[in-house]
Amino acid sequence: MNTVTVTWPSTTFSNGAAVTSYTVRRYDAITGIAGTILTVCTGTVQATSCTETLVPPGQWQYTITAVAGNWHAAESAKKHRHHNALTRPTSRVLAYRLDR
Repeated sequence: MNTVTVTWPSTTFSNGAAVTSYTVRRYDAITGIAGTILTVCTGTVQATSCTETLVPPGQWQYTITAVAGNWHAAESAKKHRHHNALTRPTSRVLAYRLDR
């Protein structure tokens, strides 16, 4: 079973209020096409990490988008290429600040 853990630092709005919800997307690192996220990384994540299990073989990149109600920040840049074969890689998304 291939597992990828995606982690990112917490983010705040320009007024200092914490962003508490995020969405995670997975992209094919070669084609740039979005893939279907599995397990606890689907929907809105109310944490600063999630672990996707049963990740199909291939090379993947992940993005994070902060969300608050109907508001969505710009999607983060695609970070770190991961080749899933028999390894259990970890992705770290760099911090970004949101102005709302």
